[in-house]
Amino acid sequence: MSAMTTLCVLIVITLIQSVWRVEAGKCSSLQAKLKKAQVELGKLRKIAAQCPQRPLSCPDGFVWNVRLNTCHKFIYKIKVSWFDALTYCQSLGANLIAIENENEQTYVIEQIQAAKTSGKHTNERSDFWTGGNDLCDDWKWSGGPSWIPKPLNNFTKWDVLFGSRPQPEVNEEKCMFIHGTRDYKWHDGGCQESRFFICEINLP
Repeated sequence: MSAMTTLCVLIVITLIQSVWRVEAGKCSSLQAKLKKAQVELGKLRKIAAQCPQRPLSCPDGFVWNVRLNTCHKFIYKIKVSWFDALTYCQSLGANLIAIENENEQTYVIEQIQAAKTSGKHTNERSDFWTGGNDLCDDWKWSGGPSWIPKPLNNFTKWDVLFGSRPQPEVNEEKCMFIHGTRDYKWHDGGCQESRFFICEINLP
């Protein structure tokens, strides 16, 4: 059960409880139902406590984007598969990045280029996994603690002029990365390939 689903269930049960409390004195069966609901509520609270929670401020290692009120963590040192990148980000209470407007695309490029200038990122090839994927035959941003899976909106940066292979292609390459030698435009890639990646948190 996702954290968002759990929260919705908790809200519904709380509303039901408020009604039952008013009526409980009138009907013994309602008292039994209320007691049962309280037991179930306790179980749901335990489940919710185990789910990654969205932070209220940027955790250590994340950079705050003031304009978008988001936090980003750029992983420059290790390359992993898309699935491992997703798992790592979610373990931090984050998502793999969803680039949803020109401001965020520009911000990502600026951060990567600044890391190169400072020597923080020394790898010549700067390809980074994003949360974009076509694993269910429709390009979406992967879900996590900050948002549920959602479709790509009207903003895209696919490399449509990539020679005879305009992106995205109809093939088995189901995960999206930004291509460091193609002006950081979006490309599809094999999900098991190893790349750097970017985690993102949307602050409340």
